[in-house]
Amino acid sequence: VGERIRKGVEEQDFSVGTHEALNLSISIGAAQFKSGEALEAFVKRTDDALYVAKQKGKNRVCSA
Repeated sequence: VGERIRKGVEEQDFSVGTHEALNLSISIGAAQFKSGEALEAFVKRTDDALYVAKQKGKNRVCSA
């Protein structure tokens, strides 16, 4: 799902009223909630995955 979202944003032309192309990209961190896991730990793992995606060159999906 994250990869489909990333690709959809990458392929979208966000130009509005201009002759210049405006393209965006996103980085996504994803994690599956573990049974009994504290919410704070889940959010931290997801956030850590996002920063891994950014460190690896952005415009990608990384999972925890």
